[in-house]
Amino acid sequence: MVLEKKMTCGEMEQRLILNYYGELDPVEKREMEQHLTSCAGCAKFGDRLKGMLDRVGETAFPLPPDEFWQTFSRDVRERIDSRRKGKGWWGSAWSVLKPVPLFVTLVVVGLFSFSVLFWYGRRSPEEMVGLPTPHDVEMVQNLEFLEEEDLLEEMDLLTDLDTALPEQEAG
Repeated sequence: MVLEKKMTCGEMEQRLILNYYGELDPVEKREMEQHLTSCAGCAKFGDRLKGMLDRVGETAFPLPPDEFWQTFSRDVRERIDSRRKGKGWWGSAWSVLKPVPLFVTLVVVGLFSFSVLFWYGRRSPEEMVGLPTPHDVEMVQNLEFLEEEDLLEEMDLLTDLDTALPEQEAG
């Protein structure tokens, strides 16, 4: 049992031009005709494409006069040669100045690279990654010490209050 593969709309559109010029084999042509009878969109597209190709084929394009062809190759060669040589003084000046933009670009890239390396070179690897530095750790340890000292000061204040209250009660 052989199953026939149905032609898709995308495949159909690709084969319409081949069919117009008679370049489809008989099997593909039969598949295409079957698809056109069952798909109104592709049939409409095929009709429009055929009409357009017919109009292009009927259009007469004027040929250039013989004088054009007599000077054509010489004109093309002259244009190619003029582009190779450059245009006047600017062409010779440009050949001298070509290395300048390259040099300027290299200097700018070099300065940028140096500044980035210098800036990041001053930073420790921990700072670049976002890890705490030894200075950060020391500050946190000092913060804990300061918090403990504040607590001690509060305790001293309470002690002073404890001693001051009995004296006032006695007095």
